[in-house]
Amino acid sequence: ASPGTKTSMILDLMAADAQSRHQEVGGSTGALWANDLDFGSAAALTHVVHRFGCPQLLISYADAARMPSSLEEQFDRVVCDAPCSGDATLRKNADKWRRWHTGMGPSHHPQQLRILLRGLGLLKVGGKLVYSTCSLNPVENEAVVGAALTLLQGSVLLQKVPLLPGASWSPGLTGWRVPAPPADVADPEEPITWFDEYACVPDKLAKDC
Repeated sequence: ASPGTKTSMILDLMAADAQSRHQEVGGSTGALWANDLDFGSAAALTHVVHRFGCPQLLISYADAARMPSSLEEQFDRVVCDAPCSGDATLRKNADKWRRWHTGMGPSHHPQQLRILLRGLGLLKVGGKLVYSTCSLNPVENEAVVGAALTLLQGSVLLQKVPLLPGASWSPGLTGWRVPAPPADVADPEEPITWFDEYACVPDKLAKDC
């Protein structure tokens, strides 16, 4: 989504909630903090949401995996829109076809996991987090969520969410193959090596996992 789309939707929900309580939009007790590591995206976000004129909105430009400890357990809701390979946008972004390679998904996984874990640490007890990417790669999705659930050992639960009427969906994967990083990203004819389980990964690659 373009910078500001999710933020705008959340602001709309806050405004609707305020109106249902017969309050002015600015009288809502909620507050929204939007953050982006990319300066250009943060600037674009500021431009998009400026029209809302919402005093309860804060926009920052920082690494989401390094949010300060003073914010821990301070948020009711967190939307974690993680950096990703963007391979789900190939249908509309032809340039990605020229730059895409099998190593892109696995290369994002460590950062995605760090951001997800930090986002969960910011939640109050009983809070909810939505994790999203623009990728179809399970290494960037199911593998990230699964790793977080394993590391947090039951302190976080995976929730089923109600679906929008008519929405298409499929259950999350429980198993997947992982491609080895290409030796030459410029060679589209290079054969792909796949690993079905961690025990099959060579020691040299395992050290980087």
